[in-house]
Amino acid sequence: MLVWSEQQGWSVMAETDPAEAPKMIAEFGSYDRVPEPRTVARFARDVMSGHRPAPERSTFRGPAIREELARQLTPYAAATGVTEN
Repeated sequence: MLVWSEQQGWSVMAETDPAEAPKMIAEFGSYDRVPEPRTVARFARDVMSGHRPAPERSTFRGPAIREELARQLTPYAAATGVTEN
């Protein structure tokens, strides 16, 4: 599954047992909390096809500001057809 968090950014994880925490397969690793949707799609496609990028930890500059994250995440909502309620 493709997972995003404001602390760690994007990663691909696998749930092997519903009673256990998912296992990390690959982490995007970036200075940008919210990279372009097509960049994340390429990362997910590469991981799913067996081309795992070298493991990198995300290194964000400062704490997340929720309003800024919401603004940055708008392209993802548009790309998936999700609209505001």
